[in-house]
Amino acid sequence: MKYYIPAILCSIFIFWLSVMSGANFPETFKDLFSSDKLGHGIAYGTQTFLLFWAFQKSKGSMNTLQMTLLAAGVAFYGFSMELIQYYFFPGRYFEVLDILANIMGIVIIYVIFKLFFNKTTAA
Repeated sequence: MKYYIPAILCSIFIFWLSVMSGANFPETFKDLFSSDKLGHGIAYGTQTFLLFWAFQKSKGSMNTLQMTLLAAGVAFYGFSMELIQYYFFPGRYFEVLDILANIMGIVIIYVIFKLFFNKTTAA
């Protein structure tokens, strides 16, 4: 369980950032390359890396299916944060580009972890 503490803390930090009041503006596709979206990619990429690292440390190895399920869980968390912002925090919006930025960060870390850090098992 101790290996999961950084991932849990990262999740709490992302939640805190997600519910903070902030300025929201209508989004355009060019916003996908803004510093806000870069922050989303970094935050969810970090969360993904920490979760992969914790799982591998606690189990000894991780196969592709396990990595994919963990990455999907992080993506679902990001999607959930967008819903929470929209439904429970007035003035906040559900932003599809935030979700895309989250997924880009997750995918980048997925590939990096698979190539350089993962001790894979078959399946």
